[in-house]
Amino acid sequence: MIYQSGKVGITKGINRSGDAHLRGQLYMASLSAIRYNKPCHECYQRLKAAGKETNVALMVVVNKLLRQAYAVVKFNENFDPNYQPILRSMA
Repeated sequence: MIYQSGKVGITKGINRSGDAHLRGQLYMASLSAIRYNKPCHECYQRLKAAGKETNVALMVVVNKLLRQAYAVVKFNENFDPNYQPILRSMA
């Protein structure tokens, strides 16, 4: 959410203006992902070790799941938990 006064804009956290049902479904998917999705599990463990709250870490996992799903669809490839990013040409 962006709070703006004149030329100064401040971005603060997450807002709840989105679909509550979808957000709940993604939250439940993140609970499963931290058990069975290796990159999500590692991300969650790293954040918890850094002292983040559980809900904050789960929302990061939700974002990670959405990015993974987008990449699978965009590049038309199967999900690979051991995937290492490569630079792709923008052509």
